[in-house]
This record gives sequence, C-alpha cells and structure tokens, in this order.
Amino acid sequence: MSQSQWAEQILNALLDRFEGSEAHARGTPSNRRPQVRLEDKILPGYQSGDADPETRRRFHQTLEEWQGLGLVELKWMRHEEGNILEKVYLEWPGLDQVYAICGRQPLSKRANTLREELNAWAPRLALPWMQEWLRDVNSYLEKKRAIPTALIPEDPDKRAALLRSLAGIADKGEEEMPRRVFSSRYLAHSKEFETLVERRLLGLRRRYGKDHESIEDLDDEAVLNQLGITMGEGGISLAGPLTFSLNGSPPINVEWFPHGLAMGSSDVALLNIAAMPVRRVLTIENLTSYRWYLDFEKTSDELVLFINGFPSHGMRRLLQKLWAFSQSMTPPPSFEHWGDIDFGGLQILNHLRRTVTRSFTPWRMDAALLERYANNCIPIAAHYQQRLARLLADPEFQDLYPVIKTIVRIGGTLEQEALAGQDHFGVHDTNGMTQLFTSQAKRSET
Repeated sequence: MSQSQWAEQILNALLDRFEGSEAHARGTPSNRRPQVRLEDKILPGYQSGDADPETRRRFHQTLEEWQGLGLVELKWMRHEEGNILEKVYLEWPGLDQVYAICGRQPLSKRANTLREELNAWAPRLALPWMQEWLRDVNSYLEKKRAIPTALIPEDPDKRAALLRSLAGIADKGEEEMPRRVFSSRYLAHSKEFETLVERRLLGLRRRYGKDHESIEDLDDEAVLNQLGITMGEGGISLAGPLTFSLNGSPPINVEWFPHGLAMGSSDVALLNIAAMPVRRVLTIENLTSYRWYLDFEKTSDELVLFINGFPSHGMRRLLQKLWAFSQSMTPPPSFEHWGDIDFGGLQILNHLRRTVTRSFTPWRMDAALLERYANNCIPIAAHYQQRLARLLADPEFQDLYPVIKTIVRIGGTLEQEALAGQDHFGVHDTNGMTQLFTSQAKRSET
C-alpha cells in the first residue's frame, strides 16, 4: 500500500467508528473520541516492522500534518515516539474536513436523504405489512441517524429495485403474475427481480408476515405465491360438473374434460358461473393425490380442485366465487379439504377458512386415520413439536386439536401420497398405482 492509502484508510476507519457510536446517534460529541489502534491486522507490516521504511515515513508525515490541522491526535508507543504509533484519535472540530478528505458523505446526511426518498414512496406502499416495514425503517433512521441495512439496501440501485418491486406488488393487487413478467413490468428487465430483489423481499415478507398465519413456515416459492408472483405460468386445475362462461363466451362445462381442466389465474376475473350441480367441493393439496383421485375415486356429483399447497390469488378468487354461488343452492354443497396430516396441511386448511369460508371441513385428516397408518408416518423432531404446540394454543384450530395431539403423541406426520390406493379407500395399491403413474407418463409425453 502507498502512504496515501494507509493514511486515508485510518481516516475511514475513524469515521466508521464514529458512525457506529452513541455520539453519532445523538448528534453531539462525547468525551470519548473515536480511535483506531494501529495493529498489523489493520496495516499489515506496520507494527512488526515489515513495512517499507519510506511508506512508514510518509505515513507518519501525513498524519502529523493532519494533527497540525486539528483533524487527529497521535499517540506514540512508549519509548517509540516518532517511530511506532499506538493509536490515532479523531478530533471533533475536524470532523467535516475528515469527511471531505475521504470524499465521503456523512451517514446522517445519507439517512436524511433516504427518509425523504421513503416519504415519496410511502403512498404507493399501501399494504399493511409494507407500512409496518416503513415505520421500522423510519424509526431507525430517526433514532440512529443511520441506515438499517438489515431492512433496506444502502446501495441506491438495489434499494430502487426493492422499492419498485414493493410498489408493483401493491399496485397489481390480486393479479397473479409470473416472476419474470413481474420483473419486466416493474423493473424493466426480466431477470432484475431474481438478481437484485428476491432474496431480500423474501426475508422482509417473512419478518413482516403477521397478516399471514404461517408465513415463516412456507418455502420461497410459496411466499412469492402469496404475493401473487409465480415461478412459472401458474394456473388452476379442476374437474367436475361446473358450467361457466368467460366474459360472455359460450358455456363451458368442466365435465367435458375427463381428466380435468386447467385455466390461467387471470381467467378467474372473467369467469361467470352458470351451474354447479354438486354435493361437495373438494380441494386437494398435492398433485399426485389429485390425479389419483380423478382416476380412481371421483364421483359425478363433486367438483375437485388441485390447490398446490397454499392457494394462489387466482385459486382463492375462484373458491370465493364458488362459495358465493353455492349459497344460492338448495341444499348448498359442502366445502372440504384433503391435505397432508402435518403442520403445513393444517395451516392450509385454516388459510382456506380464513380467506374463503369458515365452513371448510377436513377430509381424510382425522386422528383415527393417522392412528391407522402410523407405520406410514414420517418422524418429527422436537422443534416440529414446538410448532404444533403453537397450533394447540390457537383457538382457530380447536376442532383440529385431536389430530394435532395425535401427531405429537405418535411422533409422526402423514402425507397424502401414503394413502393413495390403500384398501381403506376400496382400491388396491399395486394395480392402481401402476395405472396412475402410467397415465401420468402418457400425459407428460403429450
């Protein structure tokens, strides 16, 4: 390193110490000045004597000049005056000049600039969890006069990308959008979201997810899905007697399609239901179970929907329309959900109750079934039992307490796929599963 690099490195280190101090947060000098101890880990070769003598001499000369200007105070090692420095102190009166020498804008000014920037964006960040995040950022800016980098990027480009993405999520409302389409629309480049925003946005959504009952337990794809951003094209799959039109189109009967019908999430806004002659509406969490059910168990008087874990915006809108239509029917169909007998499956059921109707009931998700197939269960760890204990403390899960307690007692959870083809359902496993996977293979080939 050259002399100027060494000298400026020390000044920057002093400014770093100052900006992390209580004096900076208060905005007033204190009796304790920022200091840097000159060790080899800061200036390699300085204390050990391995540094170039001319570099050392010019380094000392520069610091002594700055001391004469009242910018720093030097403390030499005992019996090594003029030869080896022990510490360098920052002098308060020279603070502005030190910032100027380093070509560095004071952190307090950067924090004020950020506050003004966020005030301009605030009207567009209208969702409650975004408002909570804004309050936390602004509180930190006010109290610390610094930038909370755990909450918002200091880098202007990354920060702008995050703010545009947050505004895009709020602006688009319930519209569901593939990730790269979202990125192109709001960031002007299809891969910008993945590169600059996604990781931080996921962290923020999990941190500020009190409006979603289990956001901390979702994987990345599911969290994005809850924001209306899908990894692929998305879509809705259903099967059964449902007749509808799309924006005045001729009637379409889902029953025409033996293996079910898939539609885009955006189609739901245009969908008008004409008839739904069913005794129940059944949602199924997993794809394999959905296909199995269509091939071997579905009856002609039920509408079956594959919801792929937590339902997307589009699926929730469709279920809400189905529920609204069902209230004009006599008698109205039941709404039931079949999912994994585990923490996630129970959370999905409760999410359906919260967002569609409290009338959703579990199907094949009871304690007796779990007991019967205990040998097929997946063992759970202690931390998983702690998550289940949270559900036992939540009144919303009261009717599910027996199955939750059974999961804890037997120490295992049961996936839907473990049930497919079992004699319990009147279908023999070997032949049935062969047919199922053969049909899946044929579909994938086409």
